[in-house]
Amino acid sequence: MNPTENALTNMKLDGIIKETHKLPIKNVSMNRSNGVENLMLTSAAFEVSIYDNNHCNGHLDLMSHFLNKKKGEKEPKDAVTSSCWIRDGKHVAAGDSAGLIHVISITNSRVMATYDGHSGCKINHLCNLLDSDYFSSTSDDSKKAGSSVIRIWNSKTHSSLATIHVGAKVTCSLYDHNQKVLYCGDSSGHVMTISVNQDDPSTEATVIYKFSQSVSSIQNISKNKFLIHCKHKLHLCQVDNNMLEVKSTLSFGQRSVGCNYDYHMMDGELAPTFYVAVGTRDAEVLIYRWTAEENKVIKKLLPPTNKKQGAAAVVKGVALSHDCKSLMAVSDDGVIWRFVGQEEAGEEQA
Repeated sequence: MNPTENALTNMKLDGIIKETHKLPIKNVSMNRSNGVENLMLTSAAFEVSIYDNNHCNGHLDLMSHFLNKKKGEKEPKDAVTSSCWIRDGKHVAAGDSAGLIHVISITNSRVMATYDGHSGCKINHLCNLLDSDYFSSTSDDSKKAGSSVIRIWNSKTHSSLATIHVGAKVTCSLYDHNQKVLYCGDSSGHVMTISVNQDDPSTEATVIYKFSQSVSSIQNISKNKFLIHCKHKLHLCQVDNNMLEVKSTLSFGQRSVGCNYDYHMMDGELAPTFYVAVGTRDAEVLIYRWTAEENKVIKKLLPPTNKKQGAAAVVKGVALSHDCKSLMAVSDDGVIWRFVGQEEAGEEQA
């Protein structure tokens, strides 16, 4: 058994953290930038919180906090609807229900800039390619029902690179500045590409694939390989010459929750092995080993829940540390469960 799988199969509950807002956590993600891989982001209600996953010899501790409360407000009014890591991993973008995007420095919890480019429409999705200065934001189009507006921002210069109108309900987007290509998915299952040309912002979207279900997220894992999530399935895809090919598919099952998975990929360009963690509606975290030949649950984690609630808490999201030695699961009542991999390599391999 390799060290990664050994750590994942020996996960044990290490701690329970109750977030201050005590409301459903909408987003959780680990930082993947070099040097700050120990940082974790959560967002819920009107707040964004940053945790250090390696504080004081391996404890999870709150290090930065942002409350979306505007000047003059007694209580915050505009909920945080989406968030993501940006730039060097030392900044966070947080979009809200008023269509504003706040760029936050995690070192001092200070808003460095606020972007207003969605005509007051709620930010539905934010996404950043690892260590890129650019990120995309998506909202409904206030002038045309059933359409969307995608903005591409430069978080270093705090300027807008492009505004793109798409005649579809866009659910996610990802901008690759090196290729000058925007990838996006919609509620009808289409995956589209758009060439980003500052001189011609009206460039039409090209459909490169059609899934049977709404596209929840698109993640780039290498130059031309992507993980595309559609409801209860995760697809490993390759894009060449503006054509998408599905290489392999992992089915989570009907009890999985939305777009709340995280993954670790083992080296091997031709035949990668993925370890994928996903939360369920039954207060479980399932960890899969996913290869071209098999999809297998190698570990089931059962976070303790408050029995007084009368029902198991829904696991709204999961996040894996870069070394797979810890896993965080978040609930619909503001609880974070932290699991760590125990050192039992000798016993497992005997």
